[in-house]
Amino acid sequence: MQLKKLEWQRLYPVKKLLFLGAWLFCVFIFVAAIILLVRDGNRENLWLGILCGIAAFVMSCPMIKYIRISYHCMPYFNRIFTKCELEELVKNEKFYPIENTMDKKVLGLLKSGTHWLYAGDRLIAKDLAIFGWAEGSSSLNGRAVTPVFFIYMTGEVIKIDLGFKIHIKEIENYNQYLWEKFQIIPRIIVGEQREHIINAFARQFQELKENLGLNEKELVQTILQNPEKYRNMYMERLPDHIKKWCETNQTWSWFSSK
Repeated sequence: MQLKKLEWQRLYPVKKLLFLGAWLFCVFIFVAAIILLVRDGNRENLWLGILCGIAAFVMSCPMIKYIRISYHCMPYFNRIFTKCELEELVKNEKFYPIENTMDKKVLGLLKSGTHWLYAGDRLIAKDLAIFGWAEGSSSLNGRAVTPVFFIYMTGEVIKIDLGFKIHIKEIENYNQYLWEKFQIIPRIIVGEQREHIINAFARQFQELKENLGLNEKELVQTILQNPEKYRNMYMERLPDHIKKWCETNQTWSWFSSK
């Protein structure tokens, strides 16, 4: 899997250069205004220089954070793993179109590999995801796009806008695929308890770090090495109605009837 190719598909290197260029331009205007003031007593451009200086200051932290991200195509993982470690995680990964859709647009946007899911040029760790779904959306300006959500065992919520609006039937097909193939639970089971589940997962992850004496990256690596063990542990944190549904292994027709 070539992560650099994915980065260029989303033009992240270009965006980094544009972000850095905008910041440097603001710094240049600020410094130039100060020099003109000190050397020539020129106050005409002082306010412009002050505004650019404020803009440069405000942009500094977001700019540094954005530029330092190694691979934007691996959300969450790019915060805790190095560039080389990310490349190693997907070194032998190959992606194939999902099996239960015939829409060519969907075939290109949503794919599956051995340990990772491909969604809109971003990669999601199957072994870390407990919940995942695509959902319909609407927009007053007619530019609605379909978002995909995943909830990791860490309590992290990954949201990906696919850039296109997918038909409701294809959304149902994708959610069905996630559940039947990987036991990734869809939103219809989550209901209104999403925040409760996210907080419970975050607490569970923090407890595991403390009990095992591991930092965030080390614990994620440990989970990826034995995902079933930790999946079962997290399932015990779920509300009773979700556990009951998963234990009885209802078919997808249960969803369609709701």
